[in-house]
Amino acid sequence: MKINNVRREKGRSSNRYCGPAVLSIVTGYDTADTSAILRHLGNVRKITGTSDDLLLKGLKAFGIDALCTFNQAGLSAKKRITLAAWLRRSKKHRTAGRVYLISAGRHWQIVSGRRYVCGVVGEVVSIKDKQVKRRSRVRRVWELTGNVSTPDCLTVIAADRANRKTKANSQASIRRQAKKIEAAEEYLKRSIELFGKDEDE
Repeated sequence: MKINNVRREKGRSSNRYCGPAVLSIVTGYDTADTSAILRHLGNVRKITGTSDDLLLKGLKAFGIDALCTFNQAGLSAKKRITLAAWLRRSKKHRTAGRVYLISAGRHWQIVSGRRYVCGVVGEVVSIKDKQVKRRSRVRRVWELTGNVSTPDCLTVIAADRANRKTKANSQASIRRQAKKIEAAEEYLKRSIELFGKDEDE
């Protein structure tokens, strides 16, 4: 499986949070699309924090399976091992092409071989890079497998977006018409007032 830099195109309402970023990293889609998919799957208005279940649903929508390979969720944060310790322990298994989703320090991140990327870093860097929070405590790790496919729900999302745009345009048109009518009525009112003045004089 291939990992990518986080995709946030200019001119789009790209999401800045780590859940949509992780989906972008493993699929190549813009976070505007991945956050829309998470909103749709979770039936929520906006995406800030992302639960395990919702993120795994998002991955599944793209045809990606996630197998939990390490779990310390039942331990207090202080008793969990650090990301640096996990990287040392998993060295033999982290071969090129194997992709791991990591929940550590209340943050989603991706590791593949000796490469690291998350929504904050934004681009693929070495696991030794100073930007990597190696002292963060690992909660869970999943290995990701599968081939990326286009989610079926993107069609529904696109249709919904088009409907909202049409509705917004229609409402804007109604507002413009109302302003024109209001302006015409004001003009007529002033004309009558002026005409009445002329007659009195």
